[in-house]
Amino acid sequence: MHTRGILDAERIPRTINFAAPPEFDGEPGLTPEHTLLGAVATCYVATFRAIAEASKLGCDRGDVFVEGTIEKPEGRFRFTQIVLKPSVRIEKEGDRGRTERLIAKAERACLISHQ
Repeated sequence: MHTRGILDAERIPRTINFAAPPEFDGEPGLTPEHTLLGAVATCYVATFRAIAEASKLGCDRGDVFVEGTIEKPEGRFRFTQIVLKPSVRIEKEGDRGRTERLIAKAERACLISHQ
């Protein structure tokens, strides 16, 4: 029997499928850990978009890849590192330096990714 569930909340427009990791009779790609990394990415992108818009940055595409490292220090599994790898397609090459500063600002300002 697979361990699997559905998260449904009042203000979430769609349900979120989740499962235990395959090592615990679950399904790959649906773990709460994947959901956490997705939440980090979503928060970061929303924060960057708000900052870019307020800064009048001309960009037509932004993506972020999020990678997490889970280790077992002190006998308990936990994320020991979460790395964001954003990329932004800018309209003007002259905006590259400003874009890099806004990318860093978004990481500091994001409620989930800031440390």
